[in-house]
Amino acid sequence: MVKLIMKVSSFFFCLSCALLSCNGCGDDDCFYKYVIPVSITPEDGILKVGDTITIVSKFPRMIRAHKWQSNDIISSVDVSNVKFCPFTSINTMVGPSDYFLHKYFEFIEDRKYNYNWVFSNGASSLFGEYLFDNDSFKLEIKLIAKAPGYFLLYQKSGLNAVNSECPNDLPDHCFESEIWPEVNGGTLNLELFQELADPHWNTWAVEQENKYHAFSKRGAYVCKVVE
Repeated sequence: MVKLIMKVSSFFFCLSCALLSCNGCGDDDCFYKYVIPVSITPEDGILKVGDTITIVSKFPRMIRAHKWQSNDIISSVDVSNVKFCPFTSINTMVGPSDYFLHKYFEFIEDRKYNYNWVFSNGASSLFGEYLFDNDSFKLEIKLIAKAPGYFLLYQKSGLNAVNSECPNDLPDHCFESEIWPEVNGGTLNLELFQELADPHWNTWAVEQENKYHAFSKRGAYVCKVVE
């Protein structure tokens, strides 16, 4: 377990480093993003304690490659041999930030997927891999709400060129690349942001989403759990 946590920590660190430098790509728009769909229900993000959130990410072996800034489609890329590293994390939105997913949601394990809890000093999350079958990648996750609150849930998929656990085998034009999970077609429940008193959420986050799709196209889902 310690070794797995160290690998996951290294993965996040190296992914962050990769996204901060251009590494001599020779192109002003040198970052590339690969868009994959994610469906999360209920779409309105409103649940009661005991209700289930269902996350489904399914995409074919050919996915779209986009330039980072211009969003121009470069090509369709065959990712059959790519090692994706999907993970599910959380950020509470009221009071001090809390990143322990297991405190607020129960994970319903489906043994056909390799997807499990990972614990560290500062967070708990789910981490694993997609099932590849019939030329498609698929992952389905079910979470049962355990406690009331406002939550920013992330369903992401990483790539890494350094950590052998997650090699970057994308046939890319440049080293720097990132998977963009597009949640529910790129929509977000902004009204839930606006219910919160903190201007970080009701103002800044709303502006970032309206301008850049900073949340909905980066794997984010906002939900409110009530008693």
